[in-house]
Amino acid sequence: MAFAGEQEGVIDANGRLTLPSVYGELRDMQPYATLLSNGLLAVWPEIEFNKQADAIDAKTADDPAAQRELRTFMSSAAKLKFDSQRRATIPEFLRKRWTIGPGTAVTYVGVRDRVEVWETDAWRAYLQAEAPVA
Repeated sequence: MAFAGEQEGVIDANGRLTLPSVYGELRDMQPYATLLSNGLLAVWPEIEFNKQADAIDAKTADDPAAQRELRTFMSSAAKLKFDSQRRATIPEFLRKRWTIGPGTAVTYVGVRDRVEVWETDAWRAYLQAEAPVA
């Protein structure tokens, strides 16, 4: 399964994200949410989440930086439960760490093995800086 494209949405007043229908199959893949090192929220199918954790863990034997990376990755992870309307509540501990609050416009971006959740203005600025339209 590869995730691609982008879709817009809003984090609702209860701190829930609503997974766009294009990514609907993700809700049946026992997804996890985690914060990435750049502050973005990523939603991973369980199998991809575990691959990412294993890849970080493989580097930790004698690397304090990798140990910190694994600790940060795992401590910011939470299993998500989606309802029939593809909504999942972002756990409170993640909402405290994440800079996007209720009512914020977001853009869901498919990045192969995960879906990233960007604040929409930040996503547009990123696109402008990284791939300006001619």
